[in-house]
Amino acid sequence: MPPDPGLIARLASRHGLARSPLFRSGEAHGNAEQEILLDGALGSFAVSVGRDFDPDEVSSWVWSSNVPHHVAIYDGKVDVVRWDARGKAQRFSLDSVDRDPDAFYEHLRLDRVRDDRTIVAHSMDLFRKVRALVHHAGLEDDASMPAYLALLGALLDDRDPVGTDLGTIRSDYALPDGAEDIVGSLRRTSVEALVEEFRVRRTTGVGLRALPKLAVRHASGAIFQEAHHRLVTGPGPDLFGDIPAMPAARAKRGVVHFTPPALARSLSEQALERFAGLSAVERLVVADVACGSGAFLVEALRALERMAFRGRIVLVGRDTSRSAIDMARFVLHVAVGEWPGHGRCTIDLAVADSLRESLPPADIIVMNPPFAAWQYIPEAERPRVREILGKGYRGRPDLGMAFVQRAVEALKSGGVLAAILPANVFEAASLAGWRGHVAAGSRRATLTALFDDQRLFTHAMVRIGALILSDDVGVDDVRVRAWTGTDGTGDALRALRRRRSGEVYSSDGASFSIALSASDLPASDWTGNSAPRPATTAARGIAEATKLGDLFRVVQGIRTGCNPAFVLRGDAVERLPAKERRWFQPAFDTRDIDEGVATSYAMVFYPYEGDQPAFTSEKALTSAVPYYCEHYLRPNLDKLTSRSGAPGNWWQLTKPRPIFLRRKPLLVSKYFAGPGGCILNDTPVCLVLQGQGWVPTDAFDAEMGDGPERRLAAAAYHALLNSEAFFDLVSENAPRTHGGQRDMSKRYLDGLPFPNLARASGERLNLVRKLADAGRRRYQEGRGDAETIAVVEELCRSILGIATAPEPELVPVPEAKAGMPEWAVPFVDAGMQGTDSDSRIALYMLLTDLAEDGRYKEIDAALGLVDPPSLAETSFLTFLRGTYGFREQLLNWTAYRDRVRDALRDRGAPAERILAGLYE
Repeated sequence: MPPDPGLIARLASRHGLARSPLFRSGEAHGNAEQEILLDGALGSFAVSVGRDFDPDEVSSWVWSSNVPHHVAIYDGKVDVVRWDARGKAQRFSLDSVDRDPDAFYEHLRLDRVRDDRTIVAHSMDLFRKVRALVHHAGLEDDASMPAYLALLGALLDDRDPVGTDLGTIRSDYALPDGAEDIVGSLRRTSVEALVEEFRVRRTTGVGLRALPKLAVRHASGAIFQEAHHRLVTGPGPDLFGDIPAMPAARAKRGVVHFTPPALARSLSEQALERFAGLSAVERLVVADVACGSGAFLVEALRALERMAFRGRIVLVGRDTSRSAIDMARFVLHVAVGEWPGHGRCTIDLAVADSLRESLPPADIIVMNPPFAAWQYIPEAERPRVREILGKGYRGRPDLGMAFVQRAVEALKSGGVLAAILPANVFEAASLAGWRGHVAAGSRRATLTALFDDQRLFTHAMVRIGALILSDDVGVDDVRVRAWTGTDGTGDALRALRRRRSGEVYSSDGASFSIALSASDLPASDWTGNSAPRPATTAARGIAEATKLGDLFRVVQGIRTGCNPAFVLRGDAVERLPAKERRWFQPAFDTRDIDEGVATSYAMVFYPYEGDQPAFTSEKALTSAVPYYCEHYLRPNLDKLTSRSGAPGNWWQLTKPRPIFLRRKPLLVSKYFAGPGGCILNDTPVCLVLQGQGWVPTDAFDAEMGDGPERRLAAAAYHALLNSEAFFDLVSENAPRTHGGQRDMSKRYLDGLPFPNLARASGERLNLVRKLADAGRRRYQEGRGDAETIAVVEELCRSILGIATAPEPELVPVPEAKAGMPEWAVPFVDAGMQGTDSDSRIALYMLLTDLAEDGRYKEIDAALGLVDPPSLAETSFLTFLRGTYGFREQLLNWTAYRDRVRDALRDRGAPAERILAGLYE
């Protein structure tokens, strides 16, 4: 049977995939038709129609291209090979794929690679080792990127990258000045060894060849953005938390979130489709005024190729980072050399500050500017941001808005702008004036999108939106909403690619919706008329338009800053004089929660009356609690006076959380919880020490009242919050640890659709009563039998509108994590990407609290299990710094320190300097 020449086009059209040539002219790999079909995060694959190629090579093709699968279609058969299963083709009949192409594509999306040694990770190994060679050669770190690009250029030409041979690299790679000299100064044998290691890599026993042309062609966005991240984050903090000065060229004015290639691809396509008369344009200027390593510009160029654009192209990029511009210049010169050629395309890249320097006029501007909320914008930058945005609106702007404003000013008449911004810019009422200003006159927001998945960016958790401004009257104003889920963003982007004018639809799987904006909406409304979440979500049975934040304030527990001074357990309080006990309040702790039941509580010294401190002088303190002062406070005086974020007086708590005394939390959950991680607070206990207190809002508290309705709702909520059904709902927003727990922070829970059980009536009230009764049997009577558990789950799913329980998602816990304390798991899960500074500070404080509680065995167990080579430097150094003060109590501390030293050396970091003082 001869190959069907239109098969790839039909596959792409059916599934909303972007087409890209797998190989270019002159790269002979048989006569088969071969392309890559590009999706969101999960469903990209390479496809060959025909069989004229070496089947043993396909794993190296797709691995180097950063896609999971190769699909070969020939002789009525379809063979699927995943790169980490070389030689193990899954075979389908072409008839079965034709009959149910959606099922076949879903199989590709769900058949995940089991190996994390991707071409991006492999390329970062090369980059890390290049940095180490540069360091050992006595050169500045800024020389690392030119050396890395020079080696990639040599690899692209398949040349010896050592010494004078670099002079033969093709000039159209546009290497940074002096790159050849830098490589020439490195140790020759070391360069040869690491390049040879890059060319042939055995990954989990599977022999793979790194093909540089495919890596740069198809994975450059991910590779260069990751390399840029390694540079801009700089070296890790030393033992005492000091971060070495960052070179001026690398200093950040805002947070740089590196663009997901799928999002850059889709926005570039949508922007070009909204440029009126594109096919007739003789010269098109495409710009990115915060270009980073050029991901948006590359995707715009590829989109123009798919559209068969025939005019001249000018690619303009500006960035304050020299390394970013060097990377962008390299990858764009490679891309332009492949299509359309330097004769038709001009590259204009420069190191420049787009907030201060003039910008060339552009037809299309695509961008992912730095984000920074007003409070995080450096003081020196704020006057310029205010100047750019003007005085015509109120509110506290994000830095990204200033970049968009400057870009709008640089647009030519009829131009189109596509930008990624924080979701708050789309939603905040205080920023409506600015939104109306940039979408004024004939220019309007022809596409706005909100993406609820906070994990789109590799190195940050942030909720984002996307915007396209244009004045093309022939296009719809489209509103897109992608919810969290397996791949809600990818589903939405594919649907957007398939969409035709006038269509409005949402996914069957409830992961996204696409709607047309009402014509009467004001220009400042970028979210109005978005389709509501479809009724197939986990919360479709919640009839009320309530969010969890409407019913409960989820409040983090109090912080003492020194638990040995403030927290007493057992009979320690009974040994205090009677008059002193009045100053102690009971408090729940994470370790007091087991299978939905409170097993105990602590007693916390709480020197407050209402919201105000009870003692304004040491004299008043010692008069009221003399015994307690002598035996607990004064012995810890040094720690109390040196606490981070210390209060006004040393005997006060760091964070007293007086809200708990004004209104007792109805429920208490762990910081990281799963089923069984929440208790009903039907005791006099008001405070939460470590965990989250669920305090009813004023309106909900009044609605529940004080009678049987409150007790009924409380018992039902207790059962609901400990159910698998509830955590199916939570999973749509909150990140998951390998242990299966969810982060129960306010930022993840507030927006969840959540039932008001105090408002139930009719059959729904009957369900609530049954759930409350079943919950009491399960938790208050301790009936953990399978029948009772099944009844609770079924009732919870009925209240949430889920007819049947889904199959459990089996997440194996690696052996190295067996026994890992739950507070350490999020850091281990974050791996090489690391966590944000707030999380690291919280861990540091938690380690101090645990030590003060004498929980050294728990900390020691974590140090024995944590594997520094698998973590970001900031993470494993936080474990080291946070335990240094009580290292004598930890049997594993010395071995852990040595593992940290070895990990730092392997990464080319100055281990001896970072760990100075630890080996004396």
